[in-house]
Parts: sequence; structure tokens; C-alpha cells
Amino acid sequence: MTKKYAFTLIELLVVIAIIAILAAILFPVFAQAKVAAKKAKAITQSKQLGTGTMIYMSDYDDMFPPKVRIGQGPATGGGDPFNSMTWDDIINPYVKNWNLFMSSEDPRPLYSVPGRGQYRRSFAPASHVFQGVQVSWGVGSISSTSIPAPSGTVMFVEARQPVFNVPNIRNADQWWWDVAANNSRTMNLPSSDPRAPFGTIDNKYADASVFIWVDSSARVLKRNGTNSTGLPSGTVIPGYRQVAAAWVGGSGDPFWDRGLVCFDAPWSTSDTNQPCPFPEQ
Repeated sequence: MTKKYAFTLIELLVVIAIIAILAAILFPVFAQAKVAAKKAKAITQSKQLGTGTMIYMSDYDDMFPPKVRIGQGPATGGGDPFNSMTWDDIINPYVKNWNLFMSSEDPRPLYSVPGRGQYRRSFAPASHVFQGVQVSWGVGSISSTSIPAPSGTVMFVEARQPVFNVPNIRNADQWWWDVAANNSRTMNLPSSDPRAPFGTIDNKYADASVFIWVDSSARVLKRNGTNSTGLPSGTVIPGYRQVAAAWVGGSGDPFWDRGLVCFDAPWSTSDTNQPCPFPEQ
């Protein structure tokens, strides 16, 4: 009589239990590794944008780019290919790669943009560093020497341009709306507002975001701020004073908050708001 060997039900259950335990242990590890890889990619992209900015500054007497340059394009017969040139237009000749401005973690649809194909802008500069709207509005750039603590001053962060459904987006005003990073916006914009899901710092890496500083170093900071209603909002950054954003002013706008570090600066000479202060040495 030939003996037949087989697993008992108990043995099978034990093996299944072991596999389940291993999966429960390893899946979080795999998830963390995936987040770390995406974070490393964002750091690399941001640092290259920072390096491109430094190269630009070496050509322009150590002056930072403006966040927007208006009035030197076709409307005035100038040399710009478009009437409004945002900071990514201005520094791309120094990085020569439009993909650096797009994050794989940006969920928004792509725009069809002349000169660069399918595109979205996933990073944004701090408005108090990339100041001004040149030239027609009269607010110019600033020099790196005006920043007291380059290693503690934010230059770039991963943030989202709002979604707009307009034809020929490249020539529309929406192209430069929310072009800079907003750390002081609350997270409770109404769903009817097209800025609701975007336009603020996107904490995609275990509730943290990659910050690039003026000296081109990179740090990952967790979202750790709360707005005046106690809801999580923005990031409190070491060295920065928590002051009212320029957009808040005295209006009491419920969608902006005074209790967070802001990166804001005036948009024009008619804007009475003062730039948010730089961190001190």
C-alpha cells in the first residue's frame, strides 16, 4: 500500500497565518520605501531648480528672478515670446528641461502649453524671495545680499497651480495666478472655488513637503501648523516669525490665516502690504 503525503488543515492555516504576518510587517516598509523614493525625486528636481536660479543670478548681478514679468512680450513689441512670463519661463533656459517643473505626485490635468507640449507647474517660489511683477507694475527683483539668513530662507517648495478651464491658458491671466507658494492659506476653501484643492503647499510625503532654501540646500518639513480654527494648515518654519500674510492684511479673509509663517510680498507699487519678514541670522 502506497502512502500519500499531504499537508493537514492545521499546517495550511499556520502557513497562511505566517504569510499574513509577514505581509502586515512588510507592506508598511514597502510603502515607506515608495514615499522615500518619491521624496528623493522631488528633492533632486527642486535642487536643480535652485541651481538654475543661481546660474540665472550670476548673469543678472546677483538678482533673483521676478515671479512674473509682464509687458515685454508681443503686446509691446518686446523680446519675450509671451506677454506674461512666469518664473519657470525665466529660469528654464538655465535648466533646459520642462519636466523639472512637473511633479509625478501632482494629480492635476495637464495643460496644452505652446512651446512645451503637455505641462503643469508643480513647484512654486516663495514670493518674498522671487518678488515683483516686472516691468509694467514696477515692483522689481531683490538681491541675495538683502537676505540675512540664506540657509534659513525658503526659496522653493512643491505647490500646485490652480486648475482652470479656459482656452489658450498660456495667454490668460490665470497662467500667473497663484504663481507663488502660499503657506498661510487655510485648507477650507469652498469646493466651488477652483483653488480649493490646489495652490497651497502639497504635503505628499507622509504629510511633509520638500523645501529648498536660498543656499540651494534641501530639507523635508512636516505640516505642523494649525489655523485659527485649530485645523491642520501650513508649516511653522524655524527662524520665521508667525505674522499675517500680505494677502490677509486687515481684511479678515477667512481663507487666509495670521497664525502661520508667510512667504508673501507686494504684487505692485499700488499694493500697500509689506513683504513678510525674512528669518534672522
